Amino acid sequence: MGLTNLPGRMKCVMATRFGVAKEVLEMVDDVPVPRVSRGSGEMLVQVKACSMTPGDVRMLSGEADLVKKPSQFPYIPGLDIAGVVVEIDPAEDEKPESERKFRVGDEVVGTWKLFGVGGMAQYALVKMELSALKPQILSFVEAASLCNSAVYSMVGVEGAQVEKGSRVMILGGSGGLGTALVQLARRAGATYIACTSTQVDLMKSLGVDCAIDYTKEAWGKRPEFAQ
Repeated sequence: MGLTNLPGRMKCVMATRFGVAKEVLEMVDDVPVPRVSRGSGEMLVQVKACSMTPGDVRMLSGEADLVKKPSQFPYIPGLDIAGVVVEIDPAEDEKPESERKFRVGDEVVGTWKLFGVGGMAQYALVKMELSALKPQILSFVEAASLCNSAVYSMVGVEGAQVEKGSRVMILGGSGGLGTALVQLARRAGATYIACTSTQVDLMKSLGVDCAIDYTKEAWGKRPEFAQ
């Protein structure tokens, strides 16, 4: 079930070939709006924000052997989105109210495992299993930026069993993963957090106890980190 006034066509960004984003991305304004099919486990989201992740950049480059490549061109890039649900798998709508995960009108975040219709479009299909309700305290832009790096960072913190009293060292603290790791490790109870980064002031503003500029100093030679 969904809204009855959905348009038939939409605007989107298409990648026409491998290369640098600014050279290979084109705006297209007459692409069919994808629709949800019964039993697909999908929902159609009106995209409010889409982030360009490192994975998107690697896919566009065509040079990363371990990154899934598109089966054909053109394709719509954009792995992480935030938006509003406008259509949902009818099978989900037929579930008892207490068992439904999403409803039309919900503000959500979503991502993809592999290629498909991506997020750089007015509308995008996402799997419900790869989506979550957007926290109300976050804007759509903020939420779209967290789907990838923040989730992986949370998996890392939980997998490493960071807890009260833990001492944590983060190599590369100023990227998407690193900045999230710093904050999540502190939230988990870490009492000492060190990191390497050329952006020392940024790291200190996030609350690290020790920020080391790796271009000026080898962190492994510091007495506190020596084996």
